[in-house]
Amino acid sequence: MDVVPVEESRRTSLVGGVSIYCDPETYPTDQHLRDLPQYISVGVGIHPRHARYSVVRVNQAVGRFQNLLANPRVAVFGKVGLDHSEPMKYWAYQVEMLEKMLPFLEDRHVLVIHCRGMEGDSGTEAFLLLLHVLKRYVRTHHPIHLHCFTGNRYVQDRWLEGFPRTYFGFTNKVSTFSPDQIAALQNVEDSRLLLETDAPYFPAPGSRVSSPSQISTVAEAVAALRGTTVEHVLEISVANGKHLYQSQ
Repeated sequence: MDVVPVEESRRTSLVGGVSIYCDPETYPTDQHLRDLPQYISVGVGIHPRHARYSVVRVNQAVGRFQNLLANPRVAVFGKVGLDHSEPMKYWAYQVEMLEKMLPFLEDRHVLVIHCRGMEGDSGTEAFLLLLHVLKRYVRTHHPIHLHCFTGNRYVQDRWLEGFPRTYFGFTNKVSTFSPDQIAALQNVEDSRLLLETDAPYFPAPGSRVSSPSQISTVAEAVAALRGTTVEHVLEISVANGKHLYQSQ
């Protein structure tokens, strides 16, 4: 929270957040998880970029993931998914790794999805492939958080058809959205909107890294594109976050 200074007028009072651990080499200890504030939901996953490693190394990572997932403090499954900004030769391995993890998904978990298309693309092909994979393992009404969503209206509609309890998270990346991506952001129902800083990524202008303390910057960008107030965006995102993460 204190890594990045924030102007007084942009300070917000955070009531919750999600701490994501998706690098098996730096998974937290049980003590670390016990020390986290209770208003922080804990997520454990394996970033799809780890699929580039050997089968032995991937299987070891999945084993560590499974063990940590059993910790009662962990209520979030993810982030997991596909990343097509990686070289194409690794795409099939990403699917294989994901299919090794999904059988461990339980009803108590919020599923946090990471999905990226090829560089310079909104990711339609990646989103649709991922949707196809998830339908084989995840029940229709499972709660899903599409993290740092960059898709278009077509992707959005297909995703809600398959998983109607999907929430869409947005970061400072909205400032670079194409018209198609902006249309998707504008189409998200108030009851399905989430804000993210994805700290330390997507820093606000003038910052080296992002921090949860900068959530108002995301709210400002989202509010401008949706034609509403910052206060409204903050209010609904808090309500949605509580409903998604505290009801599990």
